[in-house]
Amino acid sequence: MKIAYQWLLRYLPLGQAGWPEALTAEEIAHILTAVGLEVEQVSRFSSIPGGLEGLIVGEVEAVWKHPRADKLQLTRVQIGNGRSLQIVCGAPNVAVGQKVVVALPGTTLHPIDGEPFQLKKTKIRGEDSEGMLCAADEIGLGNDHSGILVLDPAAEPGAPLTKYIEVFRDQVFDIGLTPNRMDAMSHLGVARDLCAYINHHHRLRGSVQWPDISAFPEAGLNPSPIQIEIEAPDACLRYAGLLIEQVRIAPSPTWLQAALESIGVKPINNVVDITNFVLHECGQPLHAFDADAIIGNRVRVRKARPGEHLLTLDGKDRQLHPDDLMICNEGSPMCIAGVLGGLESGIQSGTQRIFLESAVFHPRFIRQTSFRHGLRTEAALRFEKGVDIARVPYALKRAALLIQELAGGEIRYQPVDVYPARQTPPHVRLSKPYLISLSGKSYADEQVIPLLEDLGFELITADAQGWTWQVPSFKQDVRQAADLVEEIMRIDGLDQIPIPSQITITPSHHPLRLQESLRESLSAFLVAQGFREIYTNSISNSQLYSVYPSESIVPLLNHLNAALDVLRPSMLENGLECVAYNQRHRNEPIAFFEFGKTYHPNGKNGYLEQAYLAIWLAGDHHISWWAEPQRPPHPLGWFLMKGLVENILQLSGIEKFAFRPTHTHPRLKPALELATAATTLGILGAVDTATSKALDLQPPVYYAAILWDELVQARARQQIIFQEIIPYPVVRRDISFLVDKHIPYIRIQQELETSHAPYLKTWQLIDLFESEKLEAGKKSCTLSLYFQHPERTLTDEEVEQSLQQITHQLQQALQIQLRQ
Repeated sequence: MKIAYQWLLRYLPLGQAGWPEALTAEEIAHILTAVGLEVEQVSRFSSIPGGLEGLIVGEVEAVWKHPRADKLQLTRVQIGNGRSLQIVCGAPNVAVGQKVVVALPGTTLHPIDGEPFQLKKTKIRGEDSEGMLCAADEIGLGNDHSGILVLDPAAEPGAPLTKYIEVFRDQVFDIGLTPNRMDAMSHLGVARDLCAYINHHHRLRGSVQWPDISAFPEAGLNPSPIQIEIEAPDACLRYAGLLIEQVRIAPSPTWLQAALESIGVKPINNVVDITNFVLHECGQPLHAFDADAIIGNRVRVRKARPGEHLLTLDGKDRQLHPDDLMICNEGSPMCIAGVLGGLESGIQSGTQRIFLESAVFHPRFIRQTSFRHGLRTEAALRFEKGVDIARVPYALKRAALLIQELAGGEIRYQPVDVYPARQTPPHVRLSKPYLISLSGKSYADEQVIPLLEDLGFELITADAQGWTWQVPSFKQDVRQAADLVEEIMRIDGLDQIPIPSQITITPSHHPLRLQESLRESLSAFLVAQGFREIYTNSISNSQLYSVYPSESIVPLLNHLNAALDVLRPSMLENGLECVAYNQRHRNEPIAFFEFGKTYHPNGKNGYLEQAYLAIWLAGDHHISWWAEPQRPPHPLGWFLMKGLVENILQLSGIEKFAFRPTHTHPRLKPALELATAATTLGILGAVDTATSKALDLQPPVYYAAILWDELVQARARQQIIFQEIIPYPVVRRDISFLVDKHIPYIRIQQELETSHAPYLKTWQLIDLFESEKLEAGKKSCTLSLYFQHPERTLTDEEVEQSLQQITHQLQQALQIQLRQ
């Protein structure tokens, strides 16, 4: 945001109430940065490029032909103090006695067309030229290049050109405005913060100098012939208008053009320039209609109808969306509300009657329309952040008085102000103990009350415990006591907070600490296993997710890139693109992991974010070495991924979990669901053939996705128990048995867990064998069972009894047959 220094000074009480007579741009920049309006740059502005610096008045004393050039002439020019220069000139209108513009060697010229250049003493066709006689376009004064610029005969030779041609100079602050500071999106808003700071730090009571609108005629006006109807009160919160007649459209005066140009706004005509001036003065966007274009003398604020379109001021015929808020006459749209006006209802050179609009539109509608049509106008930027609804009449009257002064307009009719649902200013209670605890500083009443009043807050009640404040309508980011503390601290200065000699810290446990600690430990584990962490874009291409139901995908309404049009419903596809890229570049084996989120619709207007730890594996992860026989590449698959997931769960403190076959994922075949007794934790599987072919992958590629929030919650439920290592020996017994082929290993695990066999500590599947030599429909399993007593060495009889109990349980539940 740009704020002009000279423009800003108009609203400061300089020389009043003890205030200094002047403030430098450097002092203002320092104060603005201190109060949170960071000044990123202070640049210089000149209404004429270069400011005519280095140009002086000269008088032509003699003119003669150049001896070696037909179109050039030699001149002798007197530049004051009896000094004359010889200058070569090609202008056809140069003549003796003229007062002309002289640029001396070393002067930098700023032509209208072309880059600035520095003039040097030179020879032209063998003749010395000690300067240059300038045309208007060569010094930024216009487009005329027909001859040199001839000045008033009374001009004094040697005098600077700026003595006869006025140049408006200023300094411009580039402020990095944060999104919550809509109250500072104007010169008066910035002046408010300046006044509060200076008053507070120097114990003064100066106030912002708002332009006087008391000259606006409040009595004797006729009822307005133009009426206003708000048909969309959810989108238009307030709409005021004023009919002004006998307007003369003309260029704006120099001071107004210079003010707008200093902040980068191009002057157009007096009426449009006044609306832009008031916008940047007080932050209220305005729009001026040609009143003759308001058919039926009725302004209707409504949503666009199907099939409607509008030719806007930029010359484009725009198809309107049903959610676009429009300003219409009796029959058709005239303007996209809060964004851009229509060409047919705009101010023309012959316009004599105008209808001036001052309104407040809901930020959501303006932002959506602005992005939908690609129109990021100054008005839209302010409406989408929120404007001061109480300032609507003031801005209307301020602009009307300027139009009366600068365009001859006559105010004969009463303003029309439609305000469907009046807003009640909120009240916020601020207690003194809370202010001290949050700010770290004790403030007296005589510090807090004037400071907040200077910022526009109204004191409702005050007592020994604190204050109740009414929040002004332009402070839409202040809704709780902490916001008031922030206002006090930024004006008082964060550097004013005292640092105590002792700092006491109370250790506390925070849920985020568990989450971050788990993330760090799992990341370290995966990196140690050779994995690389990746970050993929959560905004993705909808074509990647064609296999998912459309109702499970969140589309972007205002995407800037056709290839990035949805929020991803799955982590899988973005990672597979990374896998394919690295496979094409022979960066194998591939082991990636990512902490990321997926996005899903959740109800009518809600959305659901799900956090995941996602893992991708591809290629041969076996590292060959010199003592190992050569073998062909053999990609490791299921068991590597499954073991990796098991290790992750164990590192997370989850000991009891299970893998269950699932067919729910459209791209993983086969796939396993990962679950505990309480919840589902995720999924792992192999990417199917169709997906591998579509994404140009070299199979097999394996994928696992663990629900991060569920993993953290499961970890939080686990109780860590510390115990002494048992010093007594572990006894191992192996059993081999036949079991039906269709029984998965998880069923055997479940039976072992529920067998309650004494002293059974753990077990492990060490062999799985299938052959035609076995009984039909059977497979052979060999388990290693480990027994241990916590207080003594086990006897053989105790181990055998426990083993028999396990065998009996398996025979009863799974009909196993022991092998001899």
